[in-house]
Amino acid sequence: MSSLAFWRLWLLLFWIGQETHRFMWRLTLFGVPMLEGNGRSHHLSRRKARALLAYLAVTGHPHSRETLTALLWPDADPGQGYADLSRILSNLRRVLGADFILADRQQVALNEQAALWVDVVQFRRLLEACRGIAVGVMGEECRQKLAAAAVLYQADFLTGFTLPGCPEFDEWQLLQGEALRRDLSWACDRLVHIYEASHEFTQAISYARRWVELDPLHESAQRWLMALYARSGQRTEAHRQYQACVRLLADELGVEPEPTTKQLYEQICKGEMTSAAASGDASPLPLPLYQKVAQEINYFYSFDRTRLAYATVGHGPPLVWTATFLRHLEFDWQSPIWQHWLEALTSRYTLIRYDERACGLSDWNVSDISFEAWVSDLEAMVDHLGLKQFSLLALSQAGAVAIAYAARHPERLSHLILHGAYARGRFHRQDIPQATEEAQTMLSLTKLGWGRDNPAFRQVFSMQLVPGAAREQLAWFDELMRVSMTPENAVRAEAEMYDINVLDLLSSLRVPTLVTHCRYDAAVPFREGCILADQIPGAHFVPLESKNHLLLPNEPAWPQFGQQIHHFLAMKTHPVVYRTPAKQPIA
Repeated sequence: MSSLAFWRLWLLLFWIGQETHRFMWRLTLFGVPMLEGNGRSHHLSRRKARALLAYLAVTGHPHSRETLTALLWPDADPGQGYADLSRILSNLRRVLGADFILADRQQVALNEQAALWVDVVQFRRLLEACRGIAVGVMGEECRQKLAAAAVLYQADFLTGFTLPGCPEFDEWQLLQGEALRRDLSWACDRLVHIYEASHEFTQAISYARRWVELDPLHESAQRWLMALYARSGQRTEAHRQYQACVRLLADELGVEPEPTTKQLYEQICKGEMTSAAASGDASPLPLPLYQKVAQEINYFYSFDRTRLAYATVGHGPPLVWTATFLRHLEFDWQSPIWQHWLEALTSRYTLIRYDERACGLSDWNVSDISFEAWVSDLEAMVDHLGLKQFSLLALSQAGAVAIAYAARHPERLSHLILHGAYARGRFHRQDIPQATEEAQTMLSLTKLGWGRDNPAFRQVFSMQLVPGAAREQLAWFDELMRVSMTPENAVRAEAEMYDINVLDLLSSLRVPTLVTHCRYDAAVPFREGCILADQIPGAHFVPLESKNHLLLPNEPAWPQFGQQIHHFLAMKTHPVVYRTPAKQPIA
């Protein structure tokens, strides 16, 4: 370790020590759970006391006694469970102090004002301070906070701790552990970018190696490490890393590296990525995780003080793209799923996008993930920008959000475009056999498979959205799940999507509307698009010959879709005041 790196680490550890000094108690949950106070460890003899303390500290909000007894004593009768919970709470008060636990007959919580420092909570606070800042503009303060967070992560969440007979707690522990690993991967990703940009390859390599250790099947991380080795003059290490990547992918997945990984290796073999020290080249790597684009990212606060990120790019009339999940303002620009959409739209319009709450660069830790909140977020962004009149584009579940907005603010919209959209979620499609059962199955799959290396989940999920995608395009879905939102938030958002129902608003719309829908869409049945076209007054309906929910650039339906949008938005429109017959039979 260089002297500069040593002193940086020392300062980070000193900062953490100063941060924890003002607290009476210190709870460590990275690794074996430990409780320390007054300079010595305190052993909580009962495992469920440690589990309860960890659960209250990490969740950070009150829980009903009923919830806690079901979590920790799932097989006990309610009376016995309540009694056991009371004994555990008494034990915690005796160790920590009476003011640390707030409890009444209904709820239990940790006192937020109590002097308790929790490493997981501090880890997330450090990351949250940098979460909404674009990677290209992160400064020294973010570098210090991200590095401090990486120091805190000494081992996986609650390593070695189990609670036999408590499956709900086990599942919560597993999901928290997965989320924290993704958080650390995100921090390593950012630190690699920051150190590489400042030409500090030793530090960049150390974080790239940690990133790869966390997620060996993440080819973007593997590429970064290989490229950093090459640029720092360690071509032998770059070769070894590529060979290790090839073996790993073959052994674990039975596949070859992605074309971009092979291309990078060919560059290294040809000596095209020479030592930066020798060449004097301090430019960024040729294969970054996020492509830098000429978009401006800013933030606004919605009705409940949730901070949402939005971006503007392009020239021409304003076109607002209603937010949906599985999006990321930065990441979308390099995604083979979204890049062609962005390029086509920004070529003619000023495209305004925003990341949905709990998604992308917007705040992830939110209490309200609801349809009404989504509509209010759109209203808040339009008001923040002071848009007088604009066109509105919406895909999938965002279509219902756009419909609700159009019903409330018709004077603001010049055009409304709905693609692959629906007015009623799966829970309200009583005329479609097994729709509710399928919805429940998808929720369970999302809960268990989101963002993980789970081929079964990917196959079900991706085959609904882009069954015609190539392997490289499908790989981006894995990456998009990792960076866009947590499994917990994905389940909450998906459940809300399935419960949408704006059928009663359709006949009231007075906005020129274009409805496009793919005939063989497996994610949103073609019938749902027909319902929109039939019941929205004056709507123009265009069926597309495709089986993809999200149109891909190499299919005939894509240019047709683009032409329809450009033609529709070029039309001078007037408020719709009439009702036309159905353009497509609903049967």
